[in-house]
Amino acid sequence: RRVNPACTGMAMLHNHNRCQPRMNRASPENNLMPSQQPSSIPPHTDTPIDSQQPTSSTTLPHTDSQETAPDSQEPQLWWVERFEARRAAAAAAAATPKSPAATPTTRPGLLATVTQYGQLTVVLGALLFLPVIVLQPGGIYNWRLFTVYFTYWLFFSASVRRQLRFGALVKRPLDKQTGTWADTARLVAFIAALVLLHMLAVLRSGVSEFHVDTWYEVLSFPTVCAALWLHDKATKELGPAWDRVVAPARLVTTGVYSLAQHPIYTSYTLLFMGSALFLHSAPVALMMLAICALHYRRRAELESAVLKDQFGEEYAAYVAHTSPFLPSLLRPPGATSSVPS
Repeated sequence: RRVNPACTGMAMLHNHNRCQPRMNRASPENNLMPSQQPSSIPPHTDTPIDSQQPTSSTTLPHTDSQETAPDSQEPQLWWVERFEARRAAAAAAAATPKSPAATPTTRPGLLATVTQYGQLTVVLGALLFLPVIVLQPGGIYNWRLFTVYFTYWLFFSASVRRQLRFGALVKRPLDKQTGTWADTARLVAFIAALVLLHMLAVLRSGVSEFHVDTWYEVLSFPTVCAALWLHDKATKELGPAWDRVVAPARLVTTGVYSLAQHPIYTSYTLLFMGSALFLHSAPVALMMLAICALHYRRRAELESAVLKDQFGEEYAAYVAHTSPFLPSLLRPPGATSSVPS
């Protein structure tokens, strides 16, 4: 049987097209005869193959990988990206060396300010008036309680004014005073002792006969006035450095801090003692002195450790010519009243 050569050529072309990829089959160049298809092989030259440079007119083989390159990485979900960003930020923060605690620049708004003053008013009222309301009816009309209340409010409102001017305090987890369970328990015990001693002084004041010319007034008035004056001078001298037990941005050694290292702790002790004397309770005043000495001694040790780590020799030179709580009467020759910060 004779086979028509034209039919044989058409069959070969049909089989050739079936072996090509689908995307190349649709190309018009594939519909040409093998003899009519353009050759992609460059003409023979004497130049070595390695030295031949491809030109724009050279037609490169067309493959499926050049047509569409599949994406090797699938897009991550938004919560996965956010988790990875937070983990990277936490790792960067942990790797960053410790620096002095910077005071936040954000100041509380009007609502936060009113809330803080309201909290101060309620806490002081509960501290001084609640015991006599519950346990001693009629004792709330004692004018000495109102005097102590307004003195406390003026004294402790300085903390709110500080936040209004310089911004909020640092976060409590950064406070070295609560760095260990022992220090935290010591702080809680100190606050509980203060509450109980104030309650005892208030209850004693309700059953005492008061006079304005007794030795209680002679001792209490200058003590409370000294506490107010010292606290005001110390807080103004510290400025934004008045914060929790953290490393400040600078070492304050001027003003009242040129005489004592912790004048604010001294002002707290004088306030509590003077208020107890004003309420005619000498035993409570002595117990106030005892618990304040124990608590603020430990707090001063924590603060001194933080400052020593932060300022090194500068703080050591400052400590060498100052006392912890009371002004030093005797100083070494040539000692200055301030160390440059």
